[in-house]
Amino acid sequence: MVPEMSTVRVRDEAVEVGDGRLTLHVKVAGDGPPLLFFHPLPGLAWSPLLDRLAERHTVYAPEHPGTSPGDPQAIREVQTFWELLLAYEELIGALGLERPAALGQSFGGMVAADLAASFPRLFSRLVLLAPLGLWRDDVPIPLVEMVSGPPEKMPDYLYAHAGPVLPDDPAAVAQDTWNLGCTTKFAWPIADHGLRRRLHRIRVPALVLWGREDALVPVAYAEDFGRGIAGSQVEVIDDCGHVVQADQPELAWAAISGFLAEPRVVSVSREIAAGPDEIFELIADPARQPGWDGNDNLAVADAGQRVRRIGDVFTMLLTQGDVRENHVVEFEEGRRLAWRPSEVGKPPPGHLWRWELEPTGASRTRVTCTYDWTQLTDRGRFVVARATTADRLRASLDRLAALAEGPEEPSG
Repeated sequence: MVPEMSTVRVRDEAVEVGDGRLTLHVKVAGDGPPLLFFHPLPGLAWSPLLDRLAERHTVYAPEHPGTSPGDPQAIREVQTFWELLLAYEELIGALGLERPAALGQSFGGMVAADLAASFPRLFSRLVLLAPLGLWRDDVPIPLVEMVSGPPEKMPDYLYAHAGPVLPDDPAAVAQDTWNLGCTTKFAWPIADHGLRRRLHRIRVPALVLWGREDALVPVAYAEDFGRGIAGSQVEVIDDCGHVVQADQPELAWAAISGFLAEPRVVSVSREIAAGPDEIFELIADPARQPGWDGNDNLAVADAGQRVRRIGDVFTMLLTQGDVRENHVVEFEEGRRLAWRPSEVGKPPPGHLWRWELEPTGASRTRVTCTYDWTQLTDRGRFVVARATTADRLRASLDRLAALAEGPEEPSG
């Protein structure tokens, strides 16, 4: 529900998914780049954090099936956790969102993380606030004890400081109880659906934020998420419990807003009047790359290095005189090519170039160029990475189009 204290206008959208069998209710507010918020076990409560996010983003906050007032039986249409993920993936497409940022809290963090792992190109950035989703026998999560224990004890698991007053209205208590039943359908008795084995598939910048005094999901799990998600940023806030944005609102906001403010994935697309095979040849042959490089960074590459498979390595002389090795990590003939540059004989530092081609008609192709410095950890390289803007990628696409389309036929 949306409390009266909200400072932004919040509207409700109903979106059908699952071939029309399920209606998801989504609270929407704000203006700016899209951001998905996945709520914790008790359901969606519009909070000051969402108000602040809505000042910079268009916030989309879907309600877990069954937790929307007036539609309690929706939970029956979702039988498994995988079906829940599919419903949300379909929702994002139905909303017309292209690679939104995602923020998940607790149970919602588990959902957001598994969506990012199951659909690696679904999100642009990922924020996880003390997520469920992993299990260690040596560090148990007392979820059963919290949910089945006395309601007045629940705040002890969630807050290091005094939490909000529990509702005493019978209707509100009934709604909260039902909400917990709907969410714990996929978290009881242990919220572990094998996410640990999928974390490596998360390929977007990720912030993992935890409270050191978390009494529900111990802080030891912060390190587990950090190790599992390559290049992720892990921050632990002192004197803080499970609900970090409630116990330490300013510190949590500084971490979240700072992380969301710096995009580390830059992507530009345009349609080119040429077939994908012709365009792909210009990209996959390193000797042709300096002709379309919008960064004016590539000088020359030896002939005979045409890329044909993952694992290929091609060398390029840069305009300032350095030589770079480029390690091919993604390849699909005529459709996709990605490589990670490195100094000669050294491992790649973490940035990646990706080209994707999608036929759109007879001799027409949508080409997408992406520069991803998600896993770049050497701060000495950040200045150059930040300078690789959408304008530079667009310049490469325009030059590539000019080469692929060729000179215009003279008229007359």
